Amino acid sequence: MEPVLSARQVFKTYGRGRKRVEALKGVSFDVLPGTVTGLIGPNGAGKSTLIKSALGFFGVTSGELQLLGNEPGSPHSLKRLGYLPENPSFPQYLSGREFLTYAARLHGLPGRSASEKVDELLDEVGILHAADRRVRSYSKGMAQRLGLAQAMIASPDLLILDEPMSGLDPLGRAQVKAMLRRRQDDGTSIIFCSHILDDVERLCEDLIMLAGGEVRHQGNVNDVLLDRGQGWETLIRCASLADLLAPIDWTAAGD
Repeated sequence: MEPVLSARQVFKTYGRGRKRVEALKGVSFDVLPGTVTGLIGPNGAGKSTLIKSALGFFGVTSGELQLLGNEPGSPHSLKRLGYLPENPSFPQYLSGREFLTYAARLHGLPGRSASEKVDELLDEVGILHAADRRVRSYSKGMAQRLGLAQAMIASPDLLILDEPMSGLDPLGRAQVKAMLRRRQDDGTSIIFCSHILDDVERLCEDLIMLAGGEVRHQGNVNDVLLDRGQGWETLIRCASLADLLAPIDWTAAGD
């Protein structure tokens, strides 16, 4: 199977001299079609640089990136892609419906199909009731839902989502997880970038862990979680099982 995203010894350097920063240091991996792949790592790990390079926002210093079988930024790849940036921004004077209709027409959806798709997605992300309100009146969570709808407007083969749960309440998070599972069932590949490891663990099959611009772990989520390195064993001595199960009197235990 041809990877939906592949990297081969990718390096990306910013600046020169003392201001020189190596954001990516020989990154290599494959993201297979039909999978939900988590991209995780601390701040400054290189996640955003990797995503923006794959999308063609800027070039890499050396190495090779391919997105959906093409060079980054290729129109053939971009028309098959849905993308939600970490901090999405929308024209504040448009309504949610107007913005999504605009996005649909940019993707080439004809008038009636665009209208049907817009209403379908507004309903699925839970903001159909606010479809005709100006985006400036949306809360952060509502704007995030609008961004998710925008990413899915053209039924893409690949979704790249950067912190898609940001600003969502628990119900919204559950709805988005269900939405992404439905997309995977339909054959959509998903790259899920998040700092919330519980979301990654519940949603993703594969994992790419970046740190310091390098791939530190890659593979099946369960395998990575089992490979936790050094562990600890706690031995508790007590007179009987009843003593072990008895509640602790913290007032008597002191500090």
